[in-house]
Amino acid sequence: MCGIGGILFRDQRSATRELMEIFNSVQRHRGPDGEGVLCDHEVGLAHRRLAIIDLSDAGAQPMSDVSGRYAISFNGEIYNFAELRKELEQDGFTFRSRTDTEVVLNALIRWGAAAFSRFEGMWGLAFLDRSTRSLLLSRDRFGIKPLYVRVTSDIVLFASELKAIVAVSRRLELPVEVNLARLAAFVANEPPEDANVSFLSGIRQLQPGSWIEFNSQGQSERRFYDLADATAAAIERIGSRSEGDLIEEYGALFGQAVRSHLVADVPVGSCLSGGLDSSAIVGEIAIGHPAQARQFETFSACYTDPRADESSFIDAVANFTGVLNKKTYPSLARLLEDTPRLAWHQDEPMGSASMFAQWCVFSEAAASGVKVMLDGQGADEVLGGYDGYFVPLWLDHLRSGNIVAMAREMFASSRYRAWTPLSALALTSRWVTRLLAPALTSSIDERRVLSRRRISARAFPIVSVLNSSASTAVAALSSPLGSFRGYSIAKTTDQSLLELLRYEDRNSMAFSIESRVPFLHHPLVEYTIALPYSLKLRSGITKTILRNALQAKLPVDVQQRKDKKGFPTPWSGEWIFSGAIRDHLKSLTSDSRTKSRGWFDVAVLNSVLEGRSTMPNSGEVLWALFATEHWARAIIDQS
Repeated sequence: MCGIGGILFRDQRSATRELMEIFNSVQRHRGPDGEGVLCDHEVGLAHRRLAIIDLSDAGAQPMSDVSGRYAISFNGEIYNFAELRKELEQDGFTFRSRTDTEVVLNALIRWGAAAFSRFEGMWGLAFLDRSTRSLLLSRDRFGIKPLYVRVTSDIVLFASELKAIVAVSRRLELPVEVNLARLAAFVANEPPEDANVSFLSGIRQLQPGSWIEFNSQGQSERRFYDLADATAAAIERIGSRSEGDLIEEYGALFGQAVRSHLVADVPVGSCLSGGLDSSAIVGEIAIGHPAQARQFETFSACYTDPRADESSFIDAVANFTGVLNKKTYPSLARLLEDTPRLAWHQDEPMGSASMFAQWCVFSEAAASGVKVMLDGQGADEVLGGYDGYFVPLWLDHLRSGNIVAMAREMFASSRYRAWTPLSALALTSRWVTRLLAPALTSSIDERRVLSRRRISARAFPIVSVLNSSASTAVAALSSPLGSFRGYSIAKTTDQSLLELLRYEDRNSMAFSIESRVPFLHHPLVEYTIALPYSLKLRSGITKTILRNALQAKLPVDVQQRKDKKGFPTPWSGEWIFSGAIRDHLKSLTSDSRTKSRGWFDVAVLNSVLEGRSTMPNSGEVLWALFATEHWARAIIDQS
């Protein structure tokens, strides 16, 4: 896991070491174990190294092949690198290190862009062919690792983090301007038109599962991965196997995914929230790899507020598996103290306070000397863990004509969720109406969106830059119209997961830790989505197959757990009512920088802070102020 950056001039200028060192300076936290620079006429590559596999200098980057023709700057981890290395050695390639980076380099030499489909893992990379003067950039299938790009007629900039491109842009006197439409969508809590477009104009992330090449003929961009196509192929492979066989095969695939994510020459640990996903990872390691488990440390965020605390489940997992567990207790005082640094690391405004809990967990892991951490991101999207999956399930039953099954699932879900069978029926009826009368429901949805927007616009005039038709937000409301499987594919590729993966990457890299997410191991993702929905959501209980496959590796109270907290913090509870947060927010609204931006209506925000406003969702309104202003100070003002 590292930080990469680079430049391609298209106007006869040459890349300089000074520019490359700006990339490396800004991204030092991503790789404190070493740095490197390569300048070759119009192209420059920069690299900060976090040494995980082969800690020797043989793993230094940018790395060139034995001929010197090719070079790579690589960020990520390829878990099947040993198998690929054997294949390349049979083809005559030789190696000077034990790193996966050198395998990636030689794989790209051997197979070109077709190599990306062979990789199992996560990455953002730049590959240079000095002979043809071509530069190839690529990002992994699900966007686990970041890769920002800025492309103009004269220059191409790329980096692991937005702030590095900002720093180099300013050195080159390129404009750095806020993308007001993207920021307005964030404030209004609406999905952006393109999740890969950043909060700064002209800078975007490379689309997950894609590559872009720049050469003498211009530039071309291609997708090398489509989850829907990959899932269709997995459905054919699964065929008509029995439920027992599928559960057993899932357990084996999950075990293989976790095992591959343990490969490292440094200490490996895991997040442990007490939820099913992280507990399953820890259980798999402890029971499946007992020798490693004796040295294995887990890290958890806990609270004195019982509405947010999951200590009892964390302790149950630790006692059942025998792993070491260390707890950290995020506090409001620490949030206020750490926020300037936190906002700088995150690159983009923070969507909620939940990522602060994760920040504290990685801080604790770093203090314990752990350099690799496993986490459960992606499990909810792939396994149907969110409440939003219930409606597609009911509609699948309705489409098949099985009204009894639909009713049974509605009644069962009401035992564990905050709805009644009657309200579940009403919700399903609304979605059926969408199918039969989309024009009518689009009109209703647009009124809902615009009504929420008016609430936002009272406090944030910036919302006025959004398209008044609200079409993007309405389209997002319609997403559950697909099947359960279609909804799974949509959720695994949409903006919300990309945002969670950004939190994961920035929070871990802030403390020079490589974070790995085995639930997003692509063979496991494809297999899981291809499974019948009855193996994922049944009788009102989510993630059925994970519970069954890991039954012997989890304590009973976690294996049978029905509630979901999802890394909560007490922001909307005790914190938002504290004098400290109110004083802090008032200091923001009274600051001349806040007023000069024109994004906020200070008078309205002060009325909310002083309790004089009846505005609904006041917690969200105050968080939007907190997140956007601290982001602006960290990234735009660079304060």
